[in-house]
Amino acid sequence: MIYPTIKEITKEKYNRYTLVIATAKSARHITDQAVKAAEKAAESADSKDSKTNVEFLGEKAVTLAVDKLLTGEYKVVSAENE
Repeated sequence: MIYPTIKEITKEKYNRYTLVIATAKSARHITDQAVKAAEKAAESADSKDSKTNVEFLGEKAVTLAVDKLLTGEYKVVSAENE
């Protein structure tokens, strides 16, 4: 069984295909933020220590995206409302 369920995430407001697109876009956003933070950390660190000072995401980006959609931190916006 997958947790959280699709019904819990979507709250029956949109379908699973919309959920997949929203999760993918959210995961890409999270990954981009992590890359920018890693680049910034690498720039500020000494050149010889830059590889060891960069931290990576503790969780996978998709897991974080699903959690953010579930908690309401990220919202699904239809193309009509943009």
